[in-house]
Amino acid sequence: MSVNELLIELAKSGIDVRAIYTGEGNPEDRYVILQDGRNWKVYYSERGEELELRRFSAESEACEYLRSLLAKDQTVRRPRSGLV
Repeated sequence: MSVNELLIELAKSGIDVRAIYTGEGNPEDRYVILQDGRNWKVYYSERGEELELRRFSAESEACEYLRSLLAKDQTVRRPRSGLV
């Protein structure tokens, strides 16, 4: 799975993909998934700190790890509109 495929899947499942930094904009207070040379990094960025940093050799492994983090975090879910 690629990062782009992951973002599409997450958006369809109700995750606010603005909670994920992929290299554009400001990474503060967001989950980060970035290629770092030949490896991939996944962490949560807060006040310039790379919290719970994990490195992976494959993009798909990094995507699976990020997906598992997001599944546990209810704050990244888009609010339901209340409309039926």
